[in-house]
Amino acid sequence: MKRETKKKINRQKLVDAAFELMSTQGIQETSVKAVSEAAGISFVTMYKYFPTKDDLVMAVVQRLFEKHMTAMMVLAKDQSLSFQERLHAFLRYAANLRDEFSSHVGHEFFEFSHRHPELRT
Repeated sequence: MKRETKKKINRQKLVDAAFELMSTQGIQETSVKAVSEAAGISFVTMYKYFPTKDDLVMAVVQRLFEKHMTAMMVLAKDQSLSFQERLHAFLRYAANLRDEFSSHVGHEFFEFSHRHPELRT
């Protein structure tokens, strides 16, 4: 396997593991050691991909935004729905998203995104 391919796979494993842990336990309660263990990647190697916990959380939040923004854009562009139907679809989507995370975890992701200007844009 090529080195670059392995790097992408390892990075994805770390983000997947961090997302899973952080979306159930919260950012504060998830340690980088727990993420590295869940991903099956050594603690030291993990720091080559994400030098700080904030860097790892940034990748998780970006993934979360990209996933949900893509889905929201599909709804926004759906010309088969009236404006009112799209609005209701947005509200249903938001309610389902809210149910996906506990209020504590959702609040932590929200707060993190507001502390980082690159996520606000």
